[in-house]
Amino acid sequence: MRNFLIRVGALAAKETIHIRRDISTLYMALVMPVVLLLLFGFGVSFDVDRVPLAVIDQDHSEASVDLTRAFVSSDDFQLAAVLGSPAEVEPLMRRGQVVAGLVIPRGFAHDLGRGRVATVQLLLDGADPMTANLTMARAEAEALG
Repeated sequence: MRNFLIRVGALAAKETIHIRRDISTLYMALVMPVVLLLLFGFGVSFDVDRVPLAVIDQDHSEASVDLTRAFVSSDDFQLAAVLGSPAEVEPLMRRGQVVAGLVIPRGFAHDLGRGRVATVQLLLDGADPMTANLTMARAEAEALG
């Protein structure tokens, strides 16, 4: 234990001499963590909002319109395009115009009316996995909420 304290004391003395010679080291040690804390605390946001959404409504029912309205009424999604088929989503994703595509199949309202589970498909741009995961979580919350 005594050897450890002697080594720590020697290291502290060496660093003190170094800091006295070069005061910029002190600034780096004290100021940079504060700057990084402010930058990452306020400047960098991993929150995903107003995700551009393409809707492919193949059911054209009141229930499908209500689902679309539920998605775009919050700040989570923004309606960017209404398309006729799922094949039209990929070119928009490649151009960066949409991040997600909501496909509402035929029979959606019929399944809901019969008390069955009505399924929809969400197509996501996987170029940024973090955005895709957050978008999927928001979409599940919108669909279930």
